[in-house]
Amino acid sequence: MIGLAFYPALLLVFTYGTWLVAWGKLGHRPQPGTDGDAWQMGAVVACAARVLEAIFIAAWPAFVVYAALAGAIYYRSLGAGGASRLKLIAVVAMTVAPWAAGFLVLETDPGGVLQWLGLEAP
Repeated sequence: MIGLAFYPALLLVFTYGTWLVAWGKLGHRPQPGTDGDAWQMGAVVACAARVLEAIFIAAWPAFVVYAALAGAIYYRSLGAGGASRLKLIAVVAMTVAPWAAGFLVLETDPGGVLQWLGLEAP
C-alpha cells in the first residue's frame, strides 16, 4: 500500500525526468511544437517516454486499488476502536492528498511538459 502512496511522485519524476533528459540532449528547454516530440529524440528519450506512457495508463487503476485498500484498512479499524470522524478524516487525507497534489501539478502542466510529450493529464 505504501508503494501505491508514492505513485503520484513516480508520475512526476518520470514526467519531468523525461523532459530533463530531452533538455540535456537538445541543450535547451524542449518547447512544444518547435523541438519535435519525445519519440524523435533518440533511444533514451523515446524509452523514457514509453515508460511514462505506461505509468500514465496505469494511474487511474492504481488510484482505485489504493483507495480500495485504504477503505479496507479503515473498515478493519472500525472494530478495534470504534468509528471516529477523526480517523476517517486522517485516512481520507492520507489517501487523497498525495494523489490530488500529483494530479493537480500534472493538470496545470508547468512548463508545457505534457503538451511537449503529447500526453494529457490522467
